[in-house]
Amino acid sequence: MNMFWEKLKDILEYQNISLKELCAKAGLQQQSIYNAITRKTSPSLDTAIKIAQALNLPVEYIYSGKDPQEISDEEIAVIVQFRKLSPDNKNLVKCLIKALEEK
Repeated sequence: MNMFWEKLKDILEYQNISLKELCAKAGLQQQSIYNAITRKTSPSLDTAIKIAQALNLPVEYIYSGKDPQEISDEEIAVIVQFRKLSPDNKNLVKCLIKALEEK
């Protein structure tokens, strides 16, 4: 099976959505999707975008399995440290970030 369809199968299972429901939500013909899956062909870009929009996901995620906005380990460490700060220190960090963005 094509990587796109493998990932889509996992997403549908996770979101508890049937292929029939997805097709209705995306405005796609169910038979054409079944044919593409059976023939192991990649969907057109238009079809992939409709599917992604119906699932409220970036199309890149369905193709790669990686969320383009995934948080790195370094970012997680910063968030953990930020959460430990006092409210006053959190405000100082926010001001520092704002000042750095304005540079």
